[in-house]
Amino acid sequence: MVQTADQNKKRYTILIVLVLILLAAIFVIERLGSANNKSVQLDQIGASQTAENKVMVDLTPEEQAYLDVLGPVKICVDPDWIPYEEIDASGKYSGIAADLIDLIAERSGVTLELVPTDNWEASLDESQVGGCVVLSFLNDTPVREGWLIFTNTYFTDPSVLISREDHPFIANLSDLYGETMALPKGTSTEERIRREYPNIGIILVDSEVDAIKMVENRQADMTLRSMTMAAYTIKQEGFFNLKIVEDLPNYTNNFRLGVVNSQPMLRDILNKGIATLTPQEVQKIINQYVSITVESYDYELIAWIVLIFGVVILLSFLYIRQLGKLNKQLALRQSELEITSQYLREDILARKASEKALRTSEEQYRLLFENAVEAIVVIQDGKPQLCNQKTVELSGYSKEELLSLPLEKIIHPEDQQRLSENHFQYLRGDETKMASTFKMLRKDGDIRWLEMNSIIIDWQGKPATLNFFIDITKRKQAEEEILYLVYHDQLTGLYNRTYLKQLALNPQPDHPVCIFMFDIDRLKYVNDHYGHLAGDELITQVAGFLSTCFREADTVVRIGGDEFLAIINDCEEAMAEQFVYCIKQSIVSYNEEILDDHRKIGLSVGYTITIDSELSMELLMQQADEQMYKDKSRISKSRFELK
Repeated sequence: MVQTADQNKKRYTILIVLVLILLAAIFVIERLGSANNKSVQLDQIGASQTAENKVMVDLTPEEQAYLDVLGPVKICVDPDWIPYEEIDASGKYSGIAADLIDLIAERSGVTLELVPTDNWEASLDESQVGGCVVLSFLNDTPVREGWLIFTNTYFTDPSVLISREDHPFIANLSDLYGETMALPKGTSTEERIRREYPNIGIILVDSEVDAIKMVENRQADMTLRSMTMAAYTIKQEGFFNLKIVEDLPNYTNNFRLGVVNSQPMLRDILNKGIATLTPQEVQKIINQYVSITVESYDYELIAWIVLIFGVVILLSFLYIRQLGKLNKQLALRQSELEITSQYLREDILARKASEKALRTSEEQYRLLFENAVEAIVVIQDGKPQLCNQKTVELSGYSKEELLSLPLEKIIHPEDQQRLSENHFQYLRGDETKMASTFKMLRKDGDIRWLEMNSIIIDWQGKPATLNFFIDITKRKQAEEEILYLVYHDQLTGLYNRTYLKQLALNPQPDHPVCIFMFDIDRLKYVNDHYGHLAGDELITQVAGFLSTCFREADTVVRIGGDEFLAIINDCEEAMAEQFVYCIKQSIVSYNEEILDDHRKIGLSVGYTITIDSELSMELLMQQADEQMYKDKSRISKSRFELK
């Protein structure tokens, strides 16, 4: 029986060695076969057409006569804008734009003559001085409209922001100050960025590659380029330390042909050619410029495979030899092991039963943990150590990202210090309960309100907290909406009488406070004769005048149907008169546009100024009210007369 077991082990060993040899041989054959599959770099210029898909536009007799007289049309291009277009060392014009323009020109019956230039800026200059009639591949901008008219779009490509992997998230370009953006010279993007984002510093470079290199080498913070160009350049140049942050919807590149504005009929003829392009034709041309790397035989790899193959055979031989010796020794001890194994079987069966029960229990707890409706996080030493799937959904980060981030990364700066202090006080036993609300920063920049409850646990021999989080964002939003409705007038958006009751009036010494009272004249007459909507219009107009004339820090309140109040801190007589003048001027301007005298605004104004902090709000309102009624008795009720 022992001899049979030894023979079986040898057979199995030999079989394993043969399988290893077979697998190694298959790997070599496949590797050599793949090396023979060489691909070529596509260098097709223009989009060839077969007789079956030949397309020509219908030209009017006038258009055909125009082309006959016009003759070859000179075109300027960007000589170094791969994969869109380039002029190689032999003077050949190629690229996505080149092939599309070939189709457009051939189908519209236009003969194009290339005018070589050193760069895109030179092409723009040549077009402005009449050296060429058409520019090949550009966006329509206000500056270029000074001498060009544009065809319809024939290629669309979104623009994307590109920055380094370690650059913070960019939510809005308007919020960036002191940041720099590298851009090629003479592009429409440069023109728009300078106009729309003056807060960003522009660094001009000579080419697309230079712009992206500036970001890679930390000489610029970002660049804004078309998606096709960015992806192509990053892949070709190996700039894998960069990331595409986001695309800017308003910066989509709508590439057109630019025609000097003296040739509108040429533009119309080219538009007919553009109209014949199909999405399939455009995509086919794009695909022609996708490079497939040329592979050759890897002789170094073959040498390594042969070496490993030889080592496997040698080790297998040594292993079989050693195995024979070991089998003899094992045969002598087999009888002893049979006795020992009998005792072990019983112990193993008991251990397996225990392990199975433990696995079942762990699986149940894991299912509860992963499928909980609350976000659950174990926090130790200020860092997450364990989290469930709900935490991933709530934060927008993956589990791996959450477990590698400091806790402050996902907490709003306003709440970081408070939560950190509460956490460590709770661990020290200074707090008996850990419950609080705070704002969480999601990965996408969104802010969520969370309610947290925590308990202290032991995690791998050290104290930690087990934290439960509930998303209460909707509840917070509802509370804020309710609070707004409680303290604001629904018609005008101004503060209401409830807010006024909560407001504490505390004038400081030498800092006077001014109380204004306003009353809309003849509001009841307007409501009775023109309807309440007309009356509401007068109320909202007056509210708008008050909001405009008073400062942002001032408090303006609608205290009744036609009555308003304003509280102005640090206000003296001259300033109060300026406010009155502004309000009256606004009403006079408004009334000049109203033909019906009965619907013109009349507003009575009164105010009082005090530095006595002992005076009550009611008394000050009464004094201002008396002044208002004096004003009501002496001014015209149809319109204001300026002093």
